[in-house]
Amino acid sequence: MVLAGGNDQIALIKSLREKYENVEIILIDYAENPVAKPYADRHLQISTMDQDAVLESTREENADMIIITCGDQPLPIMAYVAEKLNLPCYLSYNQALNLTNKERMKDIMVKNNIPTAKHCVIKDDNYDDIASLKFPLIVKPADCNGSKGVRRVETIEECIKYIQQAQQFSRTHTAIVEEFKEGIEISVDAFINDGKATILMMSQLNKYKVNDATMVIYQSIIPPSLNIGVYEQIESIANKIAQAYNLTYSPLLIQLIVNGDDIAVIEFSARIGGGAKYKTIHEYTGFNILNANIDAMVNKKVSMDIQCEAKCMSRCHLYTIGGVFDKIVGTDKLISENIIDSFTQTVSSGTEVLHPQGSSNRVGSILIKANTPQELHDKIQYAISNIKVLDATGNDIFLRSMYEQ
Repeated sequence: MVLAGGNDQIALIKSLREKYENVEIILIDYAENPVAKPYADRHLQISTMDQDAVLESTREENADMIIITCGDQPLPIMAYVAEKLNLPCYLSYNQALNLTNKERMKDIMVKNNIPTAKHCVIKDDNYDDIASLKFPLIVKPADCNGSKGVRRVETIEECIKYIQQAQQFSRTHTAIVEEFKEGIEISVDAFINDGKATILMMSQLNKYKVNDATMVIYQSIIPPSLNIGVYEQIESIANKIAQAYNLTYSPLLIQLIVNGDDIAVIEFSARIGGGAKYKTIHEYTGFNILNANIDAMVNKKVSMDIQCEAKCMSRCHLYTIGGVFDKIVGTDKLISENIIDSFTQTVSSGTEVLHPQGSSNRVGSILIKANTPQELHDKIQYAISNIKVLDATGNDIFLRSMYEQ
Protein backbone atom coordinates (compact mmCIF):
# COMPACT_ATOMS: atom_id res chain seq x y z
CA MET A 1 0.00 0.00 0.00
CA VAL A 2 1.50 3.33 -1.11
CA LEU A 3 0.16 6.46 0.60
CA ALA A 4 -0.23 9.59 -1.59
CA GLY A 5 -0.15 9.80 -5.36
CA GLY A 6 2.28 12.60 -6.22
CA ASN A 7 5.36 12.59 -8.44
CA ASP A 8 7.65 11.39 -5.65
CA GLN A 9 5.42 8.36 -5.19
CA ILE A 10 5.87 7.49 -8.88
CA ALA A 11 9.57 7.10 -8.15
CA LEU A 12 8.77 5.07 -5.02
CA ILE A 13 6.49 2.73 -6.99
CA LYS A 14 9.22 2.20 -9.60
CA SER A 15 11.74 1.44 -6.84
CA LEU A 16 9.37 -1.06 -5.23
CA ARG A 17 8.92 -2.86 -8.54
CA GLU A 18 12.69 -3.04 -9.03
CA LYS A 19 13.23 -4.38 -5.52
CA TYR A 20 10.39 -6.93 -5.30
CA GLU A 21 9.31 -9.41 -7.98
CA ASN A 22 5.59 -9.72 -8.76
CA VAL A 23 4.69 -6.98 -6.30
CA GLU A 24 1.12 -5.67 -6.39
CA ILE A 25 0.93 -1.97 -5.57
CA ILE A 26 -2.26 -0.33 -4.37
CA LEU A 27 -2.27 3.46 -4.26
CA ILE A 28 -4.24 5.39 -1.64
CA ASP A 29 -5.05 9.01 -2.50
CA TYR A 30 -8.16 11.16 -2.07
CA ALA A 31 -7.95 12.55 -5.64
CA GLU A 32 -9.84 10.88 -8.47
CA ASN A 33 -6.84 10.83 -10.79
CA PRO A 34 -3.56 11.39 -8.92
CA VAL A 35 -0.48 11.49 -11.17
CA ALA A 36 0.87 8.22 -9.70
CA LYS A 37 -2.35 6.31 -10.46
CA PRO A 38 -1.22 4.86 -13.85
CA TYR A 39 1.89 3.39 -12.17
CA ALA A 40 -0.03 1.45 -9.52
CA ASP A 41 -2.02 -1.75 -10.03
CA ARG A 42 -5.08 -0.27 -8.34
CA HIS A 43 -6.16 3.02 -6.77
CA LEU A 44 -8.35 3.46 -3.71
CA GLN A 45 -9.87 6.93 -3.48
CA ILE A 46 -9.31 7.42 0.23
CA SER A 47 -7.66 10.29 2.08
CA THR A 48 -4.20 9.39 3.34
CA MET A 49 -5.18 11.16 6.59
CA ASP A 50 -8.28 9.00 7.18
CA GLN A 51 -6.66 6.67 9.69
CA ASP A 52 -9.58 4.26 10.11
CA ALA A 53 -10.27 3.95 6.37
CA VAL A 54 -6.58 3.35 5.58
CA LEU A 55 -6.37 0.73 8.34
CA GLU A 56 -9.48 -1.08 7.12
CA SER A 57 -8.36 -1.04 3.47
CA THR A 58 -4.89 -2.32 4.35
CA ARG A 59 -6.44 -5.12 6.42
CA GLU A 60 -8.91 -6.05 3.66
CA GLU A 61 -6.15 -6.15 1.03
CA ASN A 62 -3.98 -8.30 3.30
CA ALA A 63 -1.03 -6.03 2.53
CA ASP A 64 2.54 -6.93 3.43
CA MET A 65 3.72 -3.32 3.70
CA ILE A 66 2.34 0.21 3.87
CA ILE A 67 4.69 3.05 3.00
CA ILE A 68 4.89 6.80 2.41
CA THR A 69 8.07 8.55 1.34
CA CYS A 70 8.79 12.27 0.84
CA GLY A 71 5.65 13.12 2.81
CA ASP A 72 5.32 14.29 6.41
CA GLN A 73 1.78 14.23 7.79
CA PRO A 74 0.84 10.67 6.61
CA LEU A 75 3.83 9.24 8.57
CA PRO A 76 1.72 8.62 11.72
CA ILE A 77 -0.97 6.92 9.57
CA MET A 78 1.68 4.61 8.08
CA ALA A 79 3.13 3.82 11.50
CA TYR A 80 -0.31 3.37 13.14
CA VAL A 81 -1.54 0.93 10.49
CA ALA A 82 1.75 -0.99 10.49
CA GLU A 83 1.64 -1.28 14.28
CA LYS A 84 -1.99 -2.41 14.35
CA LEU A 85 -1.46 -5.06 11.65
CA ASN A 86 2.04 -6.11 12.76
CA LEU A 87 3.59 -4.99 9.45
CA PRO A 88 7.25 -3.93 9.08
CA CYS A 89 7.96 -0.23 9.63
CA TYR A 90 10.97 1.86 10.60
CA LEU A 91 8.87 4.04 12.93
CA SER A 92 6.61 3.23 15.84
CA TYR A 93 3.35 5.16 16.07
CA ASN A 94 4.66 7.16 19.02
CA GLN A 95 7.90 8.01 17.17
CA ALA A 96 5.87 9.20 14.17
CA LEU A 97 3.70 11.42 16.36
CA ASN A 98 6.78 12.93 18.01
CA LEU A 99 8.27 13.65 14.59
CA THR A 100 5.22 15.33 13.05
CA ASN A 101 3.86 17.34 15.98
CA LYS A 102 5.91 20.51 16.46
CA GLU A 103 4.87 20.86 20.10
CA ARG A 104 6.27 17.43 20.94
CA MET A 105 9.30 18.09 18.74
CA LYS A 106 10.17 21.35 20.50
CA ASP A 107 9.87 19.66 23.89
CA ILE A 108 12.21 16.85 22.85
CA MET A 109 14.71 19.33 21.39
CA VAL A 110 14.88 21.30 24.64
CA LYS A 111 15.26 18.14 26.76
CA ASN A 112 18.08 16.80 24.55
CA ASN A 113 20.08 20.04 24.14
CA ILE A 114 19.26 20.33 20.43
CA PRO A 115 19.59 24.08 19.68
CA THR A 116 16.33 25.77 18.69
CA ALA A 117 14.61 29.14 18.94
CA LYS A 118 12.88 30.21 22.15
CA HIS A 119 9.17 29.46 21.81
CA CYS A 120 5.79 29.02 23.42
CA VAL A 121 2.74 26.84 22.69
CA ILE A 122 -0.74 28.38 22.31
CA LYS A 123 -3.67 25.96 22.62
CA ASP A 124 -6.52 28.39 23.31
CA ASP A 125 -6.87 32.19 23.52
CA ASN A 126 -4.38 32.70 26.36
CA TYR A 127 -1.56 34.77 24.87
CA ASP A 128 0.30 35.64 28.10
CA ASP A 129 3.39 33.54 27.24
CA ILE A 130 4.08 35.66 24.15
CA ALA A 131 5.34 38.43 26.46
CA SER A 132 8.47 36.35 27.17
CA LEU A 133 9.44 36.33 23.46
CA LYS A 134 11.24 38.98 21.42
CA PHE A 135 9.74 40.24 18.13
CA PRO A 136 9.81 39.50 15.23
CA LEU A 137 8.16 36.11 15.75
CA ILE A 138 7.21 33.13 13.62
CA VAL A 139 3.73 31.64 14.05
CA LYS A 140 3.00 28.12 12.76
CA PRO A 141 0.46 25.30 13.23
CA ALA A 142 1.70 22.55 15.56
CA ASP A 143 0.82 19.74 13.15
CA CYS A 144 0.58 20.91 9.56
CA ASN A 145 2.71 20.03 6.54
CA GLY A 146 4.90 22.43 4.56
CA SER A 147 4.60 26.21 4.90
CA LYS A 148 0.80 26.29 5.27
CA GLY A 149 -0.17 28.63 8.09
CA VAL A 150 3.40 29.78 8.77
CA ARG A 151 3.68 33.56 9.21
CA ARG A 152 6.26 36.10 10.36
CA VAL A 153 4.77 38.78 12.61
CA GLU A 154 6.04 42.10 13.95
CA THR A 155 3.34 43.12 16.45
CA ILE A 156 1.17 41.49 19.10
CA GLU A 157 -1.93 42.28 17.00
CA GLU A 158 -0.50 40.44 14.00
CA CYS A 159 0.61 37.63 16.25
CA ILE A 160 -2.86 37.02 17.67
CA LYS A 161 -4.44 37.21 14.21
CA TYR A 162 -2.10 34.56 12.75
CA ILE A 163 -2.20 32.38 15.85
CA GLN A 164 -5.93 32.05 15.31
CA GLN A 165 -5.32 31.23 11.63
CA ALA A 166 -2.62 28.68 12.49
CA GLN A 167 -4.96 27.04 15.00
CA GLN A 168 -7.52 26.59 12.21
CA PHE A 169 -4.92 24.71 10.14
CA SER A 170 -3.97 22.54 13.12
CA ARG A 171 -5.87 19.31 13.81
CA THR A 172 -5.21 19.83 17.54
CA HIS A 173 -6.03 23.56 17.38
CA THR A 174 -2.51 24.35 18.58
CA ALA A 175 -0.05 26.99 17.40
CA ILE A 176 3.69 27.36 17.99
CA VAL A 177 5.11 30.87 18.40
CA GLU A 178 8.90 31.19 18.25
CA GLU A 179 11.49 33.94 17.98
CA PHE A 180 12.65 34.71 14.44
CA LYS A 181 16.27 33.78 13.84
CA GLU A 182 18.37 35.80 11.39
CA GLY A 183 20.63 33.82 9.07
CA ILE A 184 20.74 31.40 6.15
CA GLU A 185 18.10 28.66 6.02
CA ILE A 186 19.71 25.27 5.44
CA SER A 187 18.08 21.96 4.56
CA VAL A 188 20.05 18.90 5.69
CA ASP A 189 19.47 15.47 4.17
CA ALA A 190 20.86 12.55 6.16
CA PHE A 191 20.37 8.82 6.55
CA ILE A 192 20.49 6.91 9.81
CA ASN A 193 22.10 3.51 9.36
CA ASP A 194 22.37 1.20 12.38
CA GLY A 195 21.79 4.19 14.67
CA LYS A 196 24.45 6.47 13.13
CA ALA A 197 23.48 9.53 11.09
CA THR A 198 25.46 10.32 7.94
CA ILE A 199 25.03 13.70 6.26
CA LEU A 200 24.33 13.23 2.55
CA MET A 201 23.70 16.76 1.34
CA MET A 202 23.15 20.31 2.58
CA SER A 203 21.22 22.95 0.65
CA GLN A 204 20.78 26.68 1.12
CA LEU A 205 17.09 27.51 0.73
CA ASN A 206 16.25 30.79 -0.99
CA LYS A 207 12.78 32.21 -0.37
CA TYR A 208 10.43 34.52 -2.25
CA LYS A 209 8.50 37.09 -0.24
CA VAL A 210 4.87 36.78 -1.28
CA ASN A 211 3.78 39.43 1.22
CA ASP A 212 4.77 40.71 4.66
CA ALA A 213 3.65 37.45 6.27
CA THR A 214 4.34 34.74 3.68
CA MET A 215 7.50 33.39 2.06
CA VAL A 216 7.94 30.31 -0.15
CA ILE A 217 11.05 28.34 -1.07
CA TYR A 218 11.79 28.84 -4.75
CA GLN A 219 15.37 27.56 -5.00
CA SER A 220 18.02 25.44 -3.30
CA ILE A 221 21.78 25.95 -3.75
CA ILE A 222 24.16 23.02 -3.13
CA PRO A 223 26.50 23.19 -1.31
CA PRO A 224 25.88 26.20 0.97
CA SER A 225 28.78 28.42 1.98
CA LEU A 226 29.32 27.58 5.66
CA ASN A 227 32.16 27.64 8.15
CA ILE A 228 33.97 24.28 8.52
CA GLY A 229 33.01 24.00 12.18
CA VAL A 230 29.33 24.37 11.31
CA TYR A 231 29.39 21.12 9.31
CA GLU A 232 30.69 19.26 12.37
CA GLN A 233 28.01 20.84 14.58
CA ILE A 234 25.27 19.82 12.15
CA GLU A 235 26.50 16.22 12.06
CA SER A 236 26.47 16.21 15.87
CA ILE A 237 22.89 17.55 15.86
CA ALA A 238 21.78 14.82 13.41
CA ASN A 239 23.17 12.15 15.73
CA LYS A 240 21.53 13.78 18.76
CA ILE A 241 18.19 13.55 16.94
CA ALA A 242 18.82 9.88 16.07
CA GLN A 243 19.56 9.12 19.72
CA ALA A 244 16.72 11.23 21.15
CA TYR A 245 14.16 9.47 18.93
CA ASN A 246 15.83 6.05 19.05
CA LEU A 247 15.98 5.91 15.24
CA THR A 248 17.92 2.89 13.94
CA TYR A 249 17.27 2.96 10.19
CA SER A 250 15.64 6.05 8.75
CA PRO A 251 15.96 8.99 6.36
CA LEU A 252 16.32 12.28 8.22
CA LEU A 253 15.43 15.77 6.97
CA ILE A 254 16.49 18.74 9.13
CA GLN A 255 15.64 22.40 8.59
CA LEU A 256 17.83 24.91 10.42
CA ILE A 257 19.08 28.49 10.48
CA VAL A 258 22.82 29.25 10.42
CA ASN A 259 24.21 32.65 11.38
CA GLY A 260 28.01 32.48 11.44
CA ASP A 261 28.73 29.69 13.94
CA ASP A 262 25.29 29.89 15.55
CA ILE A 263 22.76 27.15 14.65
CA ALA A 264 19.05 26.93 15.47
CA VAL A 265 17.01 23.90 14.40
CA ILE A 266 13.59 24.81 12.99
CA GLU A 267 12.21 21.28 12.65
CA PHE A 268 13.03 17.81 11.35
CA SER A 269 11.34 14.66 10.12
CA ALA A 270 12.15 11.01 9.48
CA ARG A 271 11.54 11.27 5.76
CA ILE A 272 13.01 12.26 2.42
CA GLY A 273 12.38 15.84 1.32
CA GLY A 274 9.71 16.38 -1.34
CA GLY A 275 10.00 18.05 -4.72
CA ALA A 276 12.18 15.32 -6.29
CA LYS A 277 14.75 15.67 -3.49
CA TYR A 278 15.58 11.96 -3.82
CA LYS A 279 16.77 12.68 -7.37
CA THR A 280 18.97 15.60 -6.28
CA ILE A 281 20.56 13.49 -3.53
CA HIS A 282 21.32 10.70 -6.00
CA GLU A 283 22.79 13.13 -8.52
CA TYR A 284 24.99 14.73 -5.87
CA THR A 285 26.15 11.67 -3.91
CA GLY A 286 25.36 8.52 -5.91
CA PHE A 287 23.32 7.33 -2.89
CA ASN A 288 19.88 5.87 -3.67
CA ILE A 289 17.92 7.15 -0.69
CA LEU A 290 14.60 5.79 -2.02
CA ASN A 291 15.95 2.23 -1.96
CA ALA A 292 17.47 2.91 1.47
CA ASN A 293 14.06 4.14 2.70
CA ILE A 294 12.44 0.88 1.54
CA ASP A 295 15.22 -1.13 3.24
CA ALA A 296 14.65 0.87 6.43
CA MET A 297 11.08 -0.47 6.54
CA VAL A 298 12.48 -3.94 7.24
CA ASN A 299 15.43 -2.73 9.40
CA LYS A 300 17.94 -3.66 6.72
CA LYS A 301 21.42 -2.16 6.96
CA VAL A 302 22.49 -0.38 3.78
CA SER A 303 25.85 0.41 2.20
CA MET A 304 26.68 4.07 2.83
CA ASP A 305 28.83 4.46 -0.27
CA ILE A 306 28.84 8.24 -0.68
CA GLN A 307 30.77 9.61 -3.65
CA CYS A 308 30.23 13.34 -3.39
CA GLU A 309 31.98 15.17 -6.20
CA ALA A 310 33.11 18.79 -5.81
CA LYS A 311 30.35 20.40 -7.86
CA CYS A 312 27.58 22.97 -7.56
CA MET A 313 23.92 22.23 -8.06
CA SER A 314 20.60 24.03 -7.82
CA ARG A 315 17.00 22.89 -7.88
CA CYS A 316 14.80 25.75 -9.07
CA HIS A 317 11.05 25.53 -8.51
CA LEU A 318 8.55 26.99 -10.95
CA TYR A 319 5.54 28.96 -9.71
CA THR A 320 2.87 30.96 -11.54
CA ILE A 321 0.93 34.19 -11.19
CA GLY A 322 -2.19 31.97 -11.25
CA GLY A 323 -4.39 30.48 -13.95
CA VAL A 324 -5.32 27.20 -15.62
CA PHE A 325 -2.06 25.35 -16.24
CA ASP A 326 -1.45 23.84 -19.68
CA LYS A 327 2.25 23.08 -20.14
CA ILE A 328 5.86 24.11 -19.56
CA VAL A 329 7.94 24.80 -22.67
CA GLY A 330 11.65 25.36 -23.24
CA THR A 331 13.00 22.61 -21.01
CA ASP A 332 13.83 20.14 -23.81
CA LYS A 333 15.97 22.74 -25.57
CA LEU A 334 17.72 23.67 -22.30
CA ILE A 335 18.54 20.00 -21.65
CA SER A 336 19.96 19.63 -25.19
CA GLU A 337 22.09 22.74 -24.62
CA ASN A 338 23.42 21.26 -21.35
CA ILE A 339 22.00 24.20 -19.38
CA ILE A 340 19.68 22.11 -17.21
CA ASP A 341 20.21 18.49 -16.25
CA SER A 342 16.61 17.41 -15.72
CA PHE A 343 13.04 18.67 -15.44
CA THR A 344 10.10 17.50 -13.32
CA GLN A 345 6.48 18.59 -13.86
CA THR A 346 4.33 18.40 -10.73
CA VAL A 347 0.79 19.21 -11.92
CA SER A 348 -1.34 17.94 -14.78
CA SER A 349 -2.57 19.96 -17.74
CA GLY A 350 -5.92 21.59 -16.98
CA THR A 351 -5.18 22.09 -13.28
CA GLU A 352 -6.07 25.47 -11.82
CA VAL A 353 -2.94 26.82 -10.14
CA LEU A 354 -2.63 29.68 -7.68
CA HIS A 355 -0.20 32.48 -6.98
CA PRO A 356 2.26 30.92 -4.49
CA GLN A 357 1.15 30.47 -0.91
CA GLY A 358 3.16 27.30 -0.26
CA SER A 359 5.14 24.49 -1.89
CA SER A 360 1.94 22.81 -3.15
CA ASN A 361 1.56 25.66 -5.67
CA ARG A 362 4.66 24.63 -7.66
CA VAL A 363 4.06 23.42 -11.21
CA GLY A 364 7.53 21.95 -11.76
CA SER A 365 11.24 22.16 -11.04
CA ILE A 366 14.55 22.05 -12.88
CA LEU A 367 17.91 20.68 -11.75
CA ILE A 368 21.06 22.53 -12.82
CA LYS A 369 24.69 21.41 -12.39
CA ALA A 370 27.88 23.46 -12.70
CA ASN A 371 31.56 23.40 -11.81
CA THR A 372 31.66 26.82 -10.12
CA PRO A 373 29.18 29.13 -8.32
CA GLN A 374 29.48 31.68 -11.15
CA GLU A 375 28.72 29.08 -13.82
CA LEU A 376 25.75 27.93 -11.76
CA HIS A 377 24.44 31.51 -11.48
CA ASP A 378 24.78 32.07 -15.23
CA LYS A 379 23.01 28.81 -16.10
CA ILE A 380 20.13 29.60 -13.73
CA GLN A 381 19.60 33.06 -15.24
CA TYR A 382 19.69 31.69 -18.80
CA ALA A 383 17.27 28.85 -17.95
CA ILE A 384 14.77 31.09 -16.18
CA SER A 385 14.79 33.49 -19.14
CA ASN A 386 14.03 30.69 -21.60
CA ILE A 387 11.33 28.75 -19.77
CA LYS A 388 7.65 29.53 -20.26
CA VAL A 389 4.72 28.26 -18.23
CA LEU A 390 1.66 28.47 -20.45
CA ASP A 391 -1.97 28.64 -19.41
CA ALA A 392 -4.90 27.23 -21.37
CA THR A 393 -4.97 30.27 -23.68
CA GLY A 394 -1.21 30.25 -24.40
CA ASN A 395 -0.26 33.10 -22.04
CA ASP A 396 3.01 32.86 -20.12
CA ILE A 397 2.05 32.77 -16.41
CA PHE A 398 5.53 31.92 -15.05
CA LEU A 399 6.28 33.97 -11.92
CA ARG A 400 9.76 34.82 -13.22
CA SER A 401 10.12 37.83 -10.93
CA MET A 402 11.01 35.66 -7.92
CA TYR A 403 14.38 34.99 -9.61
CA GLU A 404 14.94 38.70 -10.20
CA GLN A 405 15.01 39.76 -6.54
